[in-house]
Amino acid sequence: MEAGNDTTLFVLGAVLLGIGLALVVAEIFLGVAVVGILGAISLIVGAIFFIDNSPADSSDAAYWTIGTIVAVVVVIVGGLSLLVLKDRARPSRPGTWSASAIVGKPGTAKSALDPDGTVLVSSELWSARAAEGEIAKDAAIRVIAVEGMTAVVEAAEEEGGATAP
Repeated sequence: MEAGNDTTLFVLGAVLLGIGLALVVAEIFLGVAVVGILGAISLIVGAIFFIDNSPADSSDAAYWTIGTIVAVVVVIVGGLSLLVLKDRARPSRPGTWSASAIVGKPGTAKSALDPDGTVLVSSELWSARAAEGEIAKDAAIRVIAVEGMTAVVEAAEEEGGATAP
């Protein structure tokens, strides 16, 4: 083969490596397996063209190969590490919610709690259990704990110790 063809295939291999890397990274964001498969195929074919047609003499070919492999691995691992760190730093998504978020919130007993019943807390109906004694229907309550999907509640004290007129 002529030197020009070797150089052309070498450059084509380098381009395929770049395209393959871009497709693999795109697959991470898109989650489409076809993109990842095409990226892997492009990486393999590009590596074959790149290594087999290296313009460097045989003593330098190993350095080109090792350097290319190390560069590709560093870019992939570095990129994935940055994505993981970025995701961990992001606050929780609006769609995620924990039952413990209602602890300390006030509410209203929608049924008598003797000791089990139903309460309304943060515009949601909850199965509830009175921590002590009985709680009358429509009484003000406060959530003190959540056990599974059951709110543990206590009767809320009137502010200032006085009842409303």
